[in-house]
Amino acid sequence: MLPIIARCHVRQQDPFAVLGELLDEIKPQERFYVRNFGNVDLYEDPQHLIVDVELPGVGQKQIHLKLDDGALHLNVEREEEKENKQENYYLRERSSGKWSRSLQLPVAVQEDKVKATFKDGLLRITLEKQLQHQVRNIPIA
Repeated sequence: MLPIIARCHVRQQDPFAVLGELLDEIKPQERFYVRNFGNVDLYEDPQHLIVDVELPGVGQKQIHLKLDDGALHLNVEREEEKENKQENYYLRERSSGKWSRSLQLPVAVQEDKVKATFKDGLLRITLEKQLQHQVRNIPIA
């Protein structure tokens, strides 16, 4: 008996197109969007660590910072605008709610010498590095 060989043609689909079709079945206003929010740059100069955080659409009073045990904790709460009704939107990508981020600092800092400024949606946190242990020779008189 000869084996039966069947050929079938499988149409490959772009997985992202399939995902888009599935999401279209959900209410469009309930889709999840990738947001460009809270991007962080952490860098240093000889005396400081500097942390820059992009926080567009946030007010200064909505930002809460805490330094604890070598980690910098940032909490932000964006409140939803109450006067707009959701059903009038054609597209809604701006979100509201709580957002937080913690950064383990790569070097020790002086906890009492931290400065933070906020301007044009950019939060800059400047942390003074802890002085390195220095050996000093003591002359004997």
